[in-house]
Amino acid sequence: MRSKPVGEPTTCVSTGENAATGPHWGHSRHTFKGSPPLMRSFRVVSASCLALAMIVLGGGGLLTARPAHADPAETNPLLRGGVPASETVDGFTLSPTKGPANTAGTHTTITPPSPPTSGITFTQVSAGYAHSLAIGSDGNTYAWGSNDYGQLGDGSRIGSYIPVRVRTPAGVRFTQVSASDSLVQNPRYADFSLAIGDDGHAYSWGLNRYGQLGNGSSDLNPHPTPARIIDPAPDTTWRAISAGDDHSLGIDSNGHAYSWGYNGYGQLGNGSSGGVNPTPGRVTDPTPNTTWTSISAGGKHSLALDNNGHAYSWGINDFGQLGNNSRDNNPHPTPARVTDPAPNTTWKTISAGDYHNLAIDNHGHAYSWGDNDHGQLGNGSSGIGTNRTTPVRVTDPAPNTTWTTISACNFHSLAIDSDHHAYSWGDNRAGELGNGSSDTNPHPTPARVTDPDPNTTWKTISAGDYYSLAIDNNGHAYSWGYNDYGQLGNGSSDSRPTPHPTPARVTDPDPNTTWTTISAGFGNSLAIDSNGHAYSWGWNRYGQLGNGSNGTNPPDYDNADKHTPVPAGLRTIAVTGITLDRSDATPPPAWNTGNHTWDTTAPAHPDGQVTANIHWTLGGQPQPDYPLTYTYTHQYTLPKAGSIPIQRLSGETLLLLTTLAALTTTAHQHARRHQPGRHTTISA
Repeated sequence: MRSKPVGEPTTCVSTGENAATGPHWGHSRHTFKGSPPLMRSFRVVSASCLALAMIVLGGGGLLTARPAHADPAETNPLLRGGVPASETVDGFTLSPTKGPANTAGTHTTITPPSPPTSGITFTQVSAGYAHSLAIGSDGNTYAWGSNDYGQLGDGSRIGSYIPVRVRTPAGVRFTQVSASDSLVQNPRYADFSLAIGDDGHAYSWGLNRYGQLGNGSSDLNPHPTPARIIDPAPDTTWRAISAGDDHSLGIDSNGHAYSWGYNGYGQLGNGSSGGVNPTPGRVTDPTPNTTWTSISAGGKHSLALDNNGHAYSWGINDFGQLGNNSRDNNPHPTPARVTDPAPNTTWKTISAGDYHNLAIDNHGHAYSWGDNDHGQLGNGSSGIGTNRTTPVRVTDPAPNTTWTTISACNFHSLAIDSDHHAYSWGDNRAGELGNGSSDTNPHPTPARVTDPDPNTTWKTISAGDYYSLAIDNNGHAYSWGYNDYGQLGNGSSDSRPTPHPTPARVTDPDPNTTWTTISAGFGNSLAIDSNGHAYSWGWNRYGQLGNGSNGTNPPDYDNADKHTPVPAGLRTIAVTGITLDRSDATPPPAWNTGNHTWDTTAPAHPDGQVTANIHWTLGGQPQPDYPLTYTYTHQYTLPKAGSIPIQRLSGETLLLLTTLAALTTTAHQHARRHQPGRHTTISA
């Protein structure tokens, strides 16, 4: 039995036609569906997952999302990319605002303002291996994550845990974005970005080792600012674009397909293999006058749908994943028709994993081909020698079964039928099939996922790396499988990959939370609730949860793994220090979880008013100090008779007591004047 290569990223994809599911988080590179004649004319309802991050796929082959409240950092006064700010925070407050002079240790509470919000939501999101791109509702493009080669496009090489604005060319706004990822190649090559502008031209930035930027050259220098991709013909405009590991694909406005970058496996589809092509070149048309509706750049192979609903593939074919009735390690540099399982087959949905593919035809039947070591094709067979080089029918669990949603990870598959029941097949060592058991035996036939309650029906489902997520028709989220990063979202994590083989409820962040979209990745999960808010949980090494941090933010808002859903894209404020005049408060301010404030103590200082500078960060990025005033009041002493020690009183308190004493003395004297005489006898 072949095991997953150590360190190899996982790609999991899911597709579906159920409009009730809404858009899905996921990685779109290997997932598409369409109807002719134009790419923009078809509705995409698709979800998929990637090793490190997730995205949303929407209409017209674009990566889209329900509005998720992720407010870019460019609304802040201090911007890493140098973009002018549009607003600031409302203000911090101190309590109390005064204390005794020359005395250290006076407790002081700093109340932060609410994070600034500009109402910006993301209308498109594309996630790569360790960076992500998004188009905001304000028309600007944003990026976050790793930035070693300038793939964030903000003119720098500094990574960011929060969205920063991409420096688009003057007068241009991007309408499509695609972030590269890595599935089976070196992930360090997957550090570039592609976009289409509202002028119809294509742009690129980041790493250009294999000419994947399409600017006519290849080099190891960072390209941190978007630049125009060379047009393959005069007046070329682009309709769709896709960034792979180290090569790129695009469709122009005439429906012609182009490719550029690395071609070691024939993945450019131009009739040759080997070397690099740093300039867009035409993908060979399989038939005269072919036009394409969708195209997807994989790791070692590429897939596309033409305007007749036929599927084509090219590139490497070591597991039969091209579906052309052959299997070998040779490059296949020219698009070849995926073998139709029946005459006149057309495809509604097609999903490519690393080594196997799943698809739904226009009759609702599911098919699979490629690697089958773990029974992930679902055709009743498994093991070495059972790979399929042409599409084979997924075994129907009941007569006349039709499928609406299908989700493929490397070694297991999930699906929802037209009656809204969930099924699973393939590898189950982590309990990722959700059937109440875990074992190392393949499960090559679809079996019902255990319903958590009687009459449970499912709306959407997503296969991750040895775990699974789903939403039932009541809007509740469930998870099962491995939980080593807290990716199940149930409030716990396991130091070792302990199987959780039965669906269990994901912890709701608020009472009455219902979910519309969910996606499982390598060790991190994302979901959107019914209010359009995005949440994330699980692995957060590269900031892929999108909750902003550099490790100094309040608990639940740092780059540690999260075991329950936390707001994705929330712009958190952290107080890192306070300086009164020239003295720093020590120890630094501490986060008070119960009150959502920062607690510290004032340093000693002579009497008088001083400036209290609040040092703070927004989403992990340092901000200009926020000035407030603090008054040190002079202290007096009021002696008391007897053995009572001297009490130190501040000025205002002393004034109050002095006034009270004066009033008391006056009243006492007035009372004595009105008392009857007394006689005192002293005897010797």
